[in-house]
Amino acid sequence: MTLGTTTTACGRIILFIPTYGFSPSELIHVAASCSGALFALLMFQFIKERPVHITQIYDLATLAGIYALFNALFHDMAWANTDPNQLIAVSQLPIMVVGDFVGTIFGIFLFVRIANLTGLTKFAKNQTKKLIRTSFTARQVNT
Repeated sequence: MTLGTTTTACGRIILFIPTYGFSPSELIHVAASCSGALFALLMFQFIKERPVHITQIYDLATLAGIYALFNALFHDMAWANTDPNQLIAVSQLPIMVVGDFVGTIFGIFLFVRIANLTGLTKFAKNQTKKLIRTSFTARQVNT
């Protein structure tokens, strides 16, 4: 969670500094972006009483839905405090939720395709197997 939140914050900062410059209102939007993802992950773990299984499409779709809702809510709150003119219509929030959900699902699909095409999936599986073997061997030595 820490690495993901930090990466999200850095990505947002890299995007807004050249475009808008450095301002407190932009930092509020960075916080909204980070909070949406973090709260979604925590809410998923609270509801399911377990961590996300990233190999389970149902878990990823559920997490994407929760994320879409929190992301839209946090950004609406940020706009309400920094630039109320951004809040155009009541229908804006549900449209943002749908857009974030579709974008997240598309991002998951794209990531999986790229990971499979580049061999990242095989690399991750091999590293996991090595880690498990090392952990298992260490446990046997300790007992």
